[in-house]
Order: sequence, then C-alpha cells, then structure tokens
Amino acid sequence: MLCPRSLLTILVLTLTLTTQAQTARPIGKTVKVKRGQTLSLSLLTPIDSGHANVGDVVTLKLVRPLVAGGLTVLPAEWIVQAKVTKVKRAGKNCRDGEVAWELDRIKIPGGDQLKLQMVYSYPFDPAILEDPLWVPLDTPSTKIGRAARFIGLVAVSIPLSPIFIPMAIFATEPCRGKAGEEKSLPLELRRIYAVSKSVRVKAIP
Repeated sequence: MLCPRSLLTILVLTLTLTTQAQTARPIGKTVKVKRGQTLSLSLLTPIDSGHANVGDVVTLKLVRPLVAGGLTVLPAEWIVQAKVTKVKRAGKNCRDGEVAWELDRIKIPGGDQLKLQMVYSYPFDPAILEDPLWVPLDTPSTKIGRAARFIGLVAVSIPLSPIFIPMAIFATEPCRGKAGEEKSLPLELRRIYAVSKSVRVKAIP
C-alpha cells in the first residue's frame, strides 16, 4: 500500500506532466489572408422561392480548405450559415420567383472573422480553373459583377430608345397571363465568395 507521501508525489508528478503537455501544445501561427482569396461553398439546404421566407437559415459547407502562408485557416467541410434576405414568389405575367441569401462574414476556428463578398463574375481563364483560389477584386467587372454589364446596356439603350422600344414591343410576344416559375436552388449548388479585406488571423494548429 502506498504511503500518503508517495501518493502526493505521484499527484504532483501527474499535474506537472499535464501542465507541460498543455504548454507544449502548438499554438496556431498568425497568417495573412489576402483580399481576393476565395472560398468555394456548397449548398446543403434546398431552397425554393415558393416556400422560402426571409430570415430562413441557409447551411453551406466549404468545398476545399482555405490556406494562407502554407497553413490551413479553414478546413474542408467547414459548416457556415447564412440567412435568406429576399424572397419573391412567382406570379402572373411570366414573373418568375426569386430568392437570395446573404453571407457577409464567417467565424474561423481561431476565433477571428473573415469578411466576405459573393463573386458573380470575374476575369479568368476558363481553360485553367472554374474554381479560382484568388480573384482580382479591384477590377470593375469583378467588383460590380453583373451590374457592370447592365449599367453599360442602359447607357447605350437610353439614347437609342426611340428606335429600340417600338422594335421590342413588336418583337415581344405577350405572356397572356401565364404564371412564372419558382426559383429552385438544388443541393450542392456552389457559390464563390472572396475575402473582401486582407486580415491577419490564427491558423489551425
């Protein structure tokens, strides 16, 4: 049977080894995640404009790890959540449904946050990658996305409207009250987000 002094010695030794193990545990290094680095997210929640409501939670997962400075900041399969911000039901006169969600920032394992923006379009070489690791956010076509082409179209169309409006009316077949279709977003639909501001964060140990 062990004497009280031996038990005390074993207890102290155990506590010492535990403290040393905790102290020796590697601490995540600080790395810089650069503006324009991308996250590829896959939709885990089926969304339909006929049933979705503003405020509904949308769940997505990270398709590939986010790496900075050779270290992992976010692992693959990391789960993030967004919220539905806009829902428009389909209606008559060929009005299709519409649904949109918002994910402006996510929290990473180290406790820091990344501010994000969705990438609708960007200049890239389709022969290389459709899922880029980085996109140049300082170019007008990337920063504005689809709106850039829309604004350009409006700027050209306004001066020529006396010509195009009658042509459009003549060429367009009326919907005759036909109902539009609901917008349905399937599972595993991918969306590309980009880090909108460079930030130093803790990598995963």
